[in-house]
Amino acid sequence: LREARMQASLERARLWLYKCRIDHVACRKEIPHLTRYPTRLLEIESQTSVRLIETRGIKSDYACLSHCWGPEGNSKVLGTLKDNYETFKENIPWSMMPATFRDVVWFTFRLGITHIWIDSLCIVQDDLADWDREGAIMADIYTGCVVTLAATVSLGADQGCLPERFTSSKTRFYGNILTLASVSVAHCQSRQHM
Repeated sequence: LREARMQASLERARLWLYKCRIDHVACRKEIPHLTRYPTRLLEIESQTSVRLIETRGIKSDYACLSHCWGPEGNSKVLGTLKDNYETFKENIPWSMMPATFRDVVWFTFRLGITHIWIDSLCIVQDDLADWDREGAIMADIYTGCVVTLAATVSLGADQGCLPERFTSSKTRFYGNILTLASVSVAHCQSRQHM
């Protein structure tokens, strides 16, 4: 049942992204003021293989995740630290990834997007200078992505995008946020969805 709901959400998102790219003039335009690009992204090599990359001027389409870290805060969410930085550049062990991250990596890969920005993994959590630099461009990071996936019903990263207790399969549109069950797709510049 959970997989069927994820697949249904994926099909809706594919259709919406296709319509945005083909039918909506506003969605095809470059954002002229956007000059700041994420310093790091996660590169999705397969549905279960992810590594941290430094972008260093490489511009690639990417997704963003908006999620709740949970009541436990920073201490329980998988994050990039100075100590694991080099290891994460090689591979982020799939077994360490919380359910929400695994779901979003699967979803993003199936959308045909090979890069994603997740705050806790793309900002070095124990480096204040990195937080200052990346936090200052966070609005541009979200603005510049192809799609923002929002895990809207999960109370923490360990619950996944479609927790078993979640039963609604309604699709809703709020401004520029498209809600697919508990996965939202944001970024469409057009109001043609209304």
